[in-house]
Amino acid sequence: MHGWRARIGLLVPAVNNTMERELWSLVPQGVTVSTARIVCEREGTADTLRDMEFEGKAACERVITAEPNVVLFGCTSASFYQGAAWNAQYQKDLTTLAGVPAVTTSGAMTEALQRNNVRKVDVVTPYVETTNERLRRYLESEGIEVNNLGTFDMLDMFDHACIQPSDVYQKVKETVTDEADAVFVACTQVRALEMVDLLEKDLGKPVFSANQASFWKVFDILGIDPALDGHGDLMRSPVLVYAVLASLTRSGMIFAINALAASAAIATGDVVLLLASIATTLTFSPLARVASFGGPLETTLDVG
Repeated sequence: MHGWRARIGLLVPAVNNTMERELWSLVPQGVTVSTARIVCEREGTADTLRDMEFEGKAACERVITAEPNVVLFGCTSASFYQGAAWNAQYQKDLTTLAGVPAVTTSGAMTEALQRNNVRKVDVVTPYVETTNERLRRYLESEGIEVNNLGTFDMLDMFDHACIQPSDVYQKVKETVTDEADAVFVACTQVRALEMVDLLEKDLGKPVFSANQASFWKVFDILGIDPALDGHGDLMRSPVLVYAVLASLTRSGMIFAINALAASAAIATGDVVLLLASIATTLTFSPLARVASFGGPLETTLDVG
């Protein structure tokens, strides 16, 4: 069946028409995406963002029928609005509900910035002032100072998709400061992914987008290196290295046992045991898994 390599369960606000398209364009061979919509109003008010807590869990219950290997809650503002402690607990709740690892966009944002040693960041958002202040508090509670913040100041979340990539480029250029270590473009509805690479080249510093960070973390959890160029340095990060190290840890005992078996086989002249040891080692070798990465695009969509 499709999804023989991995299956992603994506939860997105009902008004979002950007995140799915960008994820479809990045998934590697053998990886599928099943999507469930989070019921919400168009305007990103405090009540709307808080209500997505419950609607997100309802969407999760629908998407897990597709048996995903990871679940992604794809809304930045809904996952940072109630604070870092709330978000950490929500990721745990979704993980328990789904029975597989779950991550929110804000959780992925934080990890991407921290893993890249970003301590001071310039931020661009489509949000209104109240939401921007919540984002500032969230990042600062995670040890990341917001040096400067530029905004399109739009309450209507559907209209966030009307912001053109060229508008994102210009807003980032207006917002960026020399003091910041990096730039982050918030909101999974904003088409920032296609501008990230160009901005990094022009600014000479890391640039992250909400969708880029989300997809990076999903691939990281899955242990899959999508081998992507043109979407910023984050997507060229050594996800594969983490996967190989994890694989070495898991399979270290297997290698040790097979080394002993091979030694015994050589000492006794048992050819069958020797061949069996070699075959088992090759089967569990992380290098064999690495060799299987890459290939043409394969994507399917199940809408819940």
